[in-house]
Amino acid sequence: MRVNIATKLSILEKITTKNRSSKMTILLSTTDKQLQMLRDRQDVFGKDARTEIKRRKMVGFCDGTAIEIVDPLVVIAEEVSVIAKATVMPAARKVEKKMAGKGR
Repeated sequence: MRVNIATKLSILEKITTKNRSSKMTILLSTTDKQLQMLRDRQDVFGKDARTEIKRRKMVGFCDGTAIEIVDPLVVIAEEVSVIAKATVMPAARKVEKKMAGKGR
């Protein structure tokens, strides 16, 4: 997903208000898509966006801007991994005998 940094900054300018002596972000009027862009930030705006996303999930609110449509006809490539067979190592005593020349 491409993120326009100028859009992020304009969103933050709109939603930041001064309330008494502390800053408070109001995210009630932002869209779901804007909240998705803000949620990865590691500051107050990101925290408030994550809290607002949780609140909207609990209430069941969705404005439809962040819904991703998945095409059912596209084949998803499955990753195949090969598991190697475990190698059985001989006991330490047998290795010592072979090294000393007393083995078979």
